[in-house]
Amino acid sequence: MNGCRILAITVLLTLIFSMTAAAVETTNVTMRADEYIVLNNDIYIELLDVSEDMGWSAKVWFYGHFDPVGTKRTLYTGDIPTKYTSGTGLTIEVTLDSVFSNGASFVIESPTELHVTERGAGGGEEEDLDIDDDGVPDIWDLDNSTPAGYWTDSDGRGRMWGDMNGDGKLTSADALLLLQAVVGKIDIG
Repeated sequence: MNGCRILAITVLLTLIFSMTAAAVETTNVTMRADEYIVLNNDIYIELLDVSEDMGWSAKVWFYGHFDPVGTKRTLYTGDIPTKYTSGTGLTIEVTLDSVFSNGASFVIESPTELHVTERGAGGGEEEDLDIDDDGVPDIWDLDNSTPAGYWTDSDGRGRMWGDMNGDGKLTSADALLLLQAVVGKIDIG
């Protein structure tokens, strides 16, 4: 009787572990520095740089259409996987497998079947992402919702033209600040 129980438990555990292992999709990808791949038309992975300082490492930028700023991580060989979830909910775990002179190889795992849907040259993708079209790349933009027609500072914070004090209204206080700046009493730099 005990033999039957042990056999039943063994079969059950084997089924459970095989189902768990089958639920993880694994993809191996090799990229050169300044190249990117797109997984499932959703997650962009761009290899920014590789280094051998303090062990082999790769600087990687993860982003997507619904997460244009994304996240930058430095991955090391032998380190625990780095997890990234896109704006649509696709989750991946990335491990740095190996590094060579100007590129790296990665192991990518996900509960979803993965496909490399695009591959291309990076280096400039950051500058191309500007959701609010204010001229400041989203990677540096502190306000990704600047309305059209607003003046924008170098950090992407927008102001209505003429709103000198930044209160969102055009008032006599703005006119006073502008006149003081014109005569050199204040610097509005």
